[in-house]
Amino acid sequence: METPIPFSSYALNAVDKKGRVSLPAEMRSTIEERAGLAEKHGLQSNPNLLLIRKDPSVPCLLGVDQTDHFRMAQLMERAESEAFVPGSDPWARGNDGRFFGTFERTPFDKAGRMVLNARLRDRVEIGEHAFFLGTRRGIEIWNPKNAHSQYTAEGALDVVDIIEYLCAEKEIAL
Repeated sequence: METPIPFSSYALNAVDKKGRVSLPAEMRSTIEERAGLAEKHGLQSNPNLLLIRKDPSVPCLLGVDQTDHFRMAQLMERAESEAFVPGSDPWARGNDGRFFGTFERTPFDKAGRMVLNARLRDRVEIGEHAFFLGTRRGIEIWNPKNAHSQYTAEGALDVVDIIEYLCAEKEIAL
């Protein structure tokens, strides 16, 4: 199932000492719309669940909804079946899809309140604030200073401008 509804928008939200933060409303709406689309295709998708893991290449968290989790599983199944060699063990180490075990199931309530896992927060240095950025298939969650550094290095000046504006608005030094 394809999910043509991309995540969009951005926000800079406070994180308390226990890791509680609010998932931005526009992103919650996208998860709900995508869950509705999944249901039309016969899939059950929880509209109040975000699956989060650390990005392996940059210091941010990646959040996806169940529809994208399903899509990733389908792509892996297709790739494995196309590459399958008769007589080989599909459960051999490296073929077990352990990638899916790296996601933290993160439920959120109607107001978007959720708790970011302490281990993940520590790995990407999320402290008192989290910068959320919608991407085509998911949500990036950053320490705003790390996001500013990364997007500056990438030359993504539109995102840099957003981060600078939000941080100035909340009097957060970069």
